[in-house]
Amino acid sequence: MSSPPPEPGSGKMGKPVGEQAAALAKRLRAELELYPAGRRFLSHGEIRKRFGANLRVVMAALELLRAEGALELRERIGSFSRLSARERKPVILFFHHDYPSAFHADWLRALREQEERTGAFRLLPHPYDYQRNDFTGCSLEAADAVILGGATRNWSEREYRWLLTLRPPVLLCGDGFENDRISYLTQQEYMNGILAARHFLERGHRRLAMIRSMPPRQCSRRRADSFRQEAAFGGAAVEMLDCHAENGEYPPECAAELLDARLNRAPCDFTGLLIDTAGAAPGVLEALHAHGLNIPGDLSCIVIDNLTQLDRSNPPLTAVGVDFTELAECMVHHLLDRIHGRCAPAVLELAPRLFDRGSVRKIREFL
Repeated sequence: MSSPPPEPGSGKMGKPVGEQAAALAKRLRAELELYPAGRRFLSHGEIRKRFGANLRVVMAALELLRAEGALELRERIGSFSRLSARERKPVILFFHHDYPSAFHADWLRALREQEERTGAFRLLPHPYDYQRNDFTGCSLEAADAVILGGATRNWSEREYRWLLTLRPPVLLCGDGFENDRISYLTQQEYMNGILAARHFLERGHRRLAMIRSMPPRQCSRRRADSFRQEAAFGGAAVEMLDCHAENGEYPPECAAELLDARLNRAPCDFTGLLIDTAGAAPGVLEALHAHGLNIPGDLSCIVIDNLTQLDRSNPPLTAVGVDFTELAECMVHHLLDRIHGRCAPAVLELAPRLFDRGSVRKIREFL
């Protein structure tokens, strides 16, 4: 038996058009915050496709926004934002790598949490083509500030020139260049190596190893150099295990193959291992398991970059790195100050710290 038709004046599912229009207007109002005053808003067709509403409901919702002064409707042309800077939250556009990265996933999570907690801005994430440095497909007109969350070491002069043409304040993260028109975020990479070496030394370890990426990035070189120097100062020897990197990171299987080959070549004579990036940790655990070794009983381990996945690994792994919540707070606070003209471009430097999860055992007698 078929259901009765909707009542006159009703839309989908029999709900009154006015009720549907009010609900849609609320969603469109949030979307409108991405549009500075004078910028053309979504067309009727775009709204219907994105929000699944019929034309009658769309037109009623737009009329509600026009009545409250948020939209200007121009016949046969379209609708345009009338929101002033005070009526809309600042929009922060976050460009991040298009390849899978646990680091960027945690970074994005922390920014979203900051957005929800403060309610002071709108976050607009957008992946870009890392290999081609392709930033197309996202309009910068909606952005009040831009976070470029990726290494720029393979950029050409063309990309740098493009960066300097951006109108909104820019915060550049990772390996890159400094310019007095752009803010730059970095962390004290050398401290990662120092903190890891000190923790091993304090726990009595004197034979250490480090899995590092090759070819070495500038940040990786700083970590390795400081780790080796601090270990030597404490009387410890360090064996370097070089792992080929892809996109600035090395996949777990590469780390697994490297450590497996090293353990097949000679017995494990080091008691502590530092992994240059957390993305390789699963591969290290896999290789150790295959050789019947466990953490921390047979081998102690520290990872650089404090990712949330390290809490869920078996066992959880001690890490050195920046706190992602602190990272997001620092970035957002600075960019909001830039947007409102309260500060000039600056170099922001974060200090890493140790996150102890018990994966470094204490050796009673120094070896």
